[in-house]
Amino acid sequence: MRKFLLIMSYCIVLAGCGSTTGYRITGMIPGMQDGVKVYLEMIDEDSAEKIDSTIVLGEKFVLESTKSLSCPRMAMLIYNLTPDEQNQRKVELRRTVLFLSDGVELHCTCPVDSLPSCYFSPKIQDHNVLITGSLDVDLYMDYLRQTTNLRQQRFDARNDYLDAYKKVETGEITLHEVMEMVRERDKTVKELNDRILRFLKTHGNSIVAVDGLIWLLDANPSCFTLKEINQYIEMIAPQLLETPLGKRLQIAIERAKACAKGELYKDIELTNLEGKKVKLSEYILPGQCNMLEFWASWCAPCRGEIPHLRHIYELCEDGNFNMISISLDQKETDWKKAVQEENMIWAQLNDPLGFEGPVRKDYRVNGVPFCLILDKEGRIVCAGVRKVELDVALSDLLGDKLKI
Repeated sequence: MRKFLLIMSYCIVLAGCGSTTGYRITGMIPGMQDGVKVYLEMIDEDSAEKIDSTIVLGEKFVLESTKSLSCPRMAMLIYNLTPDEQNQRKVELRRTVLFLSDGVELHCTCPVDSLPSCYFSPKIQDHNVLITGSLDVDLYMDYLRQTTNLRQQRFDARNDYLDAYKKVETGEITLHEVMEMVRERDKTVKELNDRILRFLKTHGNSIVAVDGLIWLLDANPSCFTLKEINQYIEMIAPQLLETPLGKRLQIAIERAKACAKGELYKDIELTNLEGKKVKLSEYILPGQCNMLEFWASWCAPCRGEIPHLRHIYELCEDGNFNMISISLDQKETDWKKAVQEENMIWAQLNDPLGFEGPVRKDYRVNGVPFCLILDKEGRIVCAGVRKVELDVALSDLLGDKLKI
């Protein structure tokens, strides 16, 4: 019944777009100089595709096309504020995310200094831009209003406790105080996730919900069970799964399911330090908490994390915690050299195929460092935790058996 209602709602949305095809986008950007180039890119596929461009005159621009879009799309306006700059490192690019469908007429307005940057920024700025003209962009504006503050708090809180963690050694703050900061941040994460899920439940017929679910799954590895993931998919109108953004969602779903909370670890073939092909299960110790740490010798953040892993390994009582590092190095000599240099005294395995091997295929690991923590039954508890986050996760799992 719910799927039928989502299909009908989706059809009504498409019908509401009218019989015309293409789009018309107008913009008013106070402070923007004449001659600035504005590009329209489709960003819902693996490689962004520029489909239109114009220039700003009198702080205004217009982008218009009669070509059919065929389905709802996620796009981005990119403003090149330095059109004459030849040095790519000095090029200043700003952006506006929006959602397109056939027949829409959108209007964007934002002072040039408030436009979000195309580059990393510690401040979330998407809500600075006012976009009007369609149901999808209205929903997007509402989604930003509901989530931006919590997303900013989530980001800031993590930076705060990672900075505070550096001060534990100097005695400026205790480890337990920093661990409490992590737990407080976890409450913010839960509130944010709950708010996104309420949005999905109400607006699953909109392409905006597809983008929201992608973010939810990718930002929370091993946070949801298979049952929960399947419930979230049911919230999305089936036709939306066939759009370019829907296909990206299906990839995110596959990633989430590969390391879903509560699922048993996957037994894969790897190589040990003696060069022998072995099964991961040969190194998993039953009845203990096991941790899989995926890393590589060439990965600076991975190497930076190892001293803390060594510290944690030494703090755990024998018979309660087992750590297995799984390298994605394709050069055996590099892997073994790093193991020796870092004094990694716990179990060491290697996937010599790197990101083309079973680690990527079965666990969907597409970046390192990345860890999975397993309970005594070999089921996934959590993933992607680092430094003091790892302390909290193991403390919750092991209790007083972790001597911190």
